[in-house]
Amino acid sequence: MYTHPRKLKVFLADLIHDQYAYNYCAPLNIGYLAATLEQRFGDAIDLSLHKFPKELFKCLDEKPDILALSNYDWNINLNRSLIQMARTRNPDVFIVMGGPNIRRGNKGTEDFLSERPDIDAYVLYEGEEAFANIVEHMIGHENTLHKSLIEQGVILPQVAYMKPNNEGLAVGPLLPSLSSKDIPHPSAWLSGYMDPYLNNTAFPLSPIIETTRGCPYSCTYCTAWGTAATGIKFIRKFSLDVVYEELEYIFKNSKQSFYLIIGDANIGILDRDLEIAQRIRDLRDQYGKVTSVGLDTSKNNIKRNVEVYKILGDLSIPTFAQQTFNDDISVNIGRKNVPFKDTLKLVEDVHSNGGQISTDLLIGLPGESKERHVDSVRAAFKAGFDKFQVGDIRLLLGTEMEEDLQRDLYGIETKYRIIPNSFGEYGGERVIDYENCIRKTNDMSAIDFQELRLFHGNIFVMLNLEIGRPLLEIANRHGWHQVDLLWAISLLPDPGRFPDLAKHYEWYVAQSEVEWFDSQEEADAYYTTDENWKTLNSDGFPKLNYEHASRLISNPVLREQFLKYGAEKIKQQLPDLDPVVVDGVADFTNARVVGYPVLEHEIILFVPAEVLHEVGSIVKGYSANLDRKEKQRVRLTLETEEFNAIVESTKNNEKARSDLHAIQMLIQFHNKCFVRSAELLGGADQKSGRNAA
Repeated sequence: MYTHPRKLKVFLADLIHDQYAYNYCAPLNIGYLAATLEQRFGDAIDLSLHKFPKELFKCLDEKPDILALSNYDWNINLNRSLIQMARTRNPDVFIVMGGPNIRRGNKGTEDFLSERPDIDAYVLYEGEEAFANIVEHMIGHENTLHKSLIEQGVILPQVAYMKPNNEGLAVGPLLPSLSSKDIPHPSAWLSGYMDPYLNNTAFPLSPIIETTRGCPYSCTYCTAWGTAATGIKFIRKFSLDVVYEELEYIFKNSKQSFYLIIGDANIGILDRDLEIAQRIRDLRDQYGKVTSVGLDTSKNNIKRNVEVYKILGDLSIPTFAQQTFNDDISVNIGRKNVPFKDTLKLVEDVHSNGGQISTDLLIGLPGESKERHVDSVRAAFKAGFDKFQVGDIRLLLGTEMEEDLQRDLYGIETKYRIIPNSFGEYGGERVIDYENCIRKTNDMSAIDFQELRLFHGNIFVMLNLEIGRPLLEIANRHGWHQVDLLWAISLLPDPGRFPDLAKHYEWYVAQSEVEWFDSQEEADAYYTTDENWKTLNSDGFPKLNYEHASRLISNPVLREQFLKYGAEKIKQQLPDLDPVVVDGVADFTNARVVGYPVLEHEIILFVPAEVLHEVGSIVKGYSANLDRKEKQRVRLTLETEEFNAIVESTKNNEKARSDLHAIQMLIQFHNKCFVRSAELLGGADQKSGRNAA
């Protein structure tokens, strides 16, 4: 029996900036902590979980004994602000932090805690048992934790703190549970601690589960679930029965549609992942509700990955993350990619099952030049991936790439920008959190990064959102590579012929330059002035490519000029193509795009046969044997799921600051939300409909 002069009050916080809705998940991390504390201590403690900072701010008057905070780059400054507020109300509150946003090794921990005297202790790696030991120590002693733990020099496993009088770091050994193949911690979901976050309509959060922990790989840009520091490089498993119960719990108790996240590093690495995928599919068939499933699949188990993709079907557009198709660059980042022929087979198998597949590519990898990066994009097209997520490298504390040795070896230079929507005012203090990204290396100049920016933005719009896919296909079919078309349309157009598009491109380039700062202090000095703070709060700070896409979707004049610009480039490069046909493909492409809010759920289009033969791959019922002289009727329809998502957004999205923001939130989880599907109806009946050319 645990005793203490009074009931301990413990606050667990996994904070996010919640001024505007964004793609955050339920606080599973602190849920696991809470379930473990309840199992060990029962009602000897008073537990409180917090995700939203203003809610926590109001509760600080309750003067918790322990305030435990998760540490990520999207909440490091937010945490600092809340710690100050907590100290003001209770100087004796014991501040514990845990999470991956800290450099590896004792030196990294000591540097962090030396710079952050507001933090009393840090829980390293997996937190459940280590944090419970802190609580147990406090229950067993009448004094504050600072007096009974730190001043007495008590060593607890996986707990680090600075010794009094600048005597250095105290840090405990690893817990045996950290290397247990069967993870012993009780479920956050089945303990009920995730209930308040499952149906939160004011700020929707995606439910997330873990089926395993750990990663056997050594990518230098990834924290690898802490395994890079601990050296524990095998997969650890939660009970399969518990995983099934958690999934059932989420599906049964959710009152609204949700995006399900599987938080594992490598789904498909274990045989049982096929059973988990099947259980998700069965629950979707039974309950509905889930719109899609987010997961990261195994790097090398291609055959099993394909089976996972096949089972999930339309629930997931799987991502097979390559990062680069240049094998020598993969070596620089601690990876060994699968042979290209195996990648081709993977994509072919997914397509043969009626599915789509995406890949991830990173810009600024050590040793990779602009030209070789573009070659990697070409390889992704050659492999047949349906989407490419091309991203800046966010240098995360706890990764090998972020450390000084790698920075010096590859000439890595970084800059800071706001993490989208990660800002707010708390207790009168203006707080912003930033990401630290690579902006220059020995092999890629700052100008190279800038030149690639709009190119990547147009990949996102044309390919990932499918807004310009027919234009990419006609170019490629007639011998002009999609990459070359994307590069061509990323050049500034003639303002006389495309005035709105030219202005839009100038805005994009300007935004892509001014969003970067050399330091967080410089960025704070800029954004927290009254005028800039007001602008930031009214306009927000979205992902630039999402803003690019949302403007094209919402502005029909801008979108038409964008697609006409693509058609013009095709006509210039392929003069033997009938220009009327190329324009017809551009018109068809434009007609597929839905505005916001939805103006027309379905339209009938009259498509010249020559145009239809160029876009036939995306038209259901198309046959190459169609009469080339007769116009054909094509029905363009917004799928029910996408239509419902848009309607639900317009009704319920209280946190959207504008239509542009609402669009951006939709396309995070519904990439094809604004593109209609096409179905051939047959020969033209000119009583109703519109022409495609």
